[in-house]
Amino acid sequence: MKNHAIRLSAHQAAAELAIVQSVAKILWRSIAVVAATEMGVMLLLKASGQPITLWTSLMDTLLLSAVALPTLYAVTLRPVAHLAAQYSAAAAEARFQAIAGAVQDGIVISGWDRKIRFANQAAEKMFGHPAGVLQGRELEELMPPEYVQRCREGMARYRATGEPRVVGKGVVELEGQRLGGERFPVEFSLNELTLANEKSFVAVIRNISERKRGEEALRQAEERYRGIFNDAVLGIFQTTPDGRYLSVNPAMAQMYGFASPEELMASRTDIARQAYVRPEQREEFKRRIEQEGAVEGIEYEVYRKDGNRIWFRENARAVRDAGGQILYYVGTVEDVTESKRAVEALRASEQKFRELLEHLPVAVRIVRAGKLEFVNPADARLHGYESPVEEIKADAPFAHLVPEDVERMKEYSRKRAAGEEAPLLYEVGHTRKDGSEIRVEVHAERVVYEGKPASLLVLLDLTERTKLRMYEQILPVCCTCGKIRNDEGVGRGQGAWERLDHYVAQHSDAQVSHTFCPECLEEYRRGQGLK
Repeated sequence: MKNHAIRLSAHQAAAELAIVQSVAKILWRSIAVVAATEMGVMLLLKASGQPITLWTSLMDTLLLSAVALPTLYAVTLRPVAHLAAQYSAAAAEARFQAIAGAVQDGIVISGWDRKIRFANQAAEKMFGHPAGVLQGRELEELMPPEYVQRCREGMARYRATGEPRVVGKGVVELEGQRLGGERFPVEFSLNELTLANEKSFVAVIRNISERKRGEEALRQAEERYRGIFNDAVLGIFQTTPDGRYLSVNPAMAQMYGFASPEELMASRTDIARQAYVRPEQREEFKRRIEQEGAVEGIEYEVYRKDGNRIWFRENARAVRDAGGQILYYVGTVEDVTESKRAVEALRASEQKFRELLEHLPVAVRIVRAGKLEFVNPADARLHGYESPVEEIKADAPFAHLVPEDVERMKEYSRKRAAGEEAPLLYEVGHTRKDGSEIRVEVHAERVVYEGKPASLLVLLDLTERTKLRMYEQILPVCCTCGKIRNDEGVGRGQGAWERLDHYVAQHSDAQVSHTFCPECLEEYRRGQGLK
């Protein structure tokens, strides 16, 4: 294109130079013509013997004009007009070349012979040809082979009938072919024009490869969106502020119990009144989304087609126009009915569990990270509190432990939280409300309390057990005969009575109490007349 512009600019400059150079020729030719004509007229008048009078001067002027003017036109004005026409044509062609070079579309001009007369730089680049090479080449070189015959037949038919099928019919899509044989989609329009009294055809060609790739990418994206929309497990919707569905996917229609999205949209035309169990929740949704632009995780109850109720959890946002007005809402819903029922069942189960623990005669507590989450009345009494509420309020992490057991209990708590093995039965020291200490035996179990892992602890007061053990270690000595009952290796009260001095010799740490042996007791009863 640049070469064309240089060539035409040079041609235009040459035309301008020719006009300037012709000025001198025009002047001396005009002078020579007028002088020669005047001399000829004067000689003619003198030869006729006419005296120089007013009449002869008038005749001189008339004859001079009649002879000189045609001659002046032929030798001066006509060449100037020709040069001016050349200049005008050069200027017009220069403007065409400037326009053709500036546009991004390819411009190709050809004749009936299908020879390329002109191709701009955009066309040369589009079809992969060097600058200036296309001029004079066959038009068919720019087409894939299957288009060549169609082009020839179309040109022949148009020349024979004058009825165009492509010429002047607007934009047509087909394929072009680059120099290396690569094909690419083009959009072109073909029109007639006349150059040098000969009919020609100008084609404006646009490479639409990028557009086609964009359209294909858009098509694939829309296909993926349709796949996601139709196959999603979540319900996807678009609704208007006045409560109409613009679109819903099959999953949402199924949640509502309808056979298809179309049936749902046709049936539910007032979402607040027909879908919501509590219509005021729809108004609250609209208020929030108007203020915040989006809502997340809201839950509400809706009616299915059959009248049953289900729970939805919804995420949605507002889509607005350029003026900020809400056009519609778009979002997703999931059916959380089962999880809601499970939560309710768990809550009911936990309530029954709490009630059971509260009525147990043994101390029971639930601990998480060393802090009390629950204690029953028996636990509160064991630790000297009036009520479980008072005990929990007074508690802090691991505050109920004696100092020497804190680190050990922290380690147990850490292991349980990490899922590691920790002792399920152990002894530990606890502090009571009044500051006194008690030893308790703990039976620990892992539980889930209010949806979180915790430890269920059953506490047994070891104080009474210690007293019992002490009592069991005391053996009776008969206050009459002095024998002691040896319960070693047998059940309590079933041991044989033997001499005390022999037993003490073998058990120096024995603890004893006074009583009667069976024989002495029998003798005592006979003596008292009791038997």
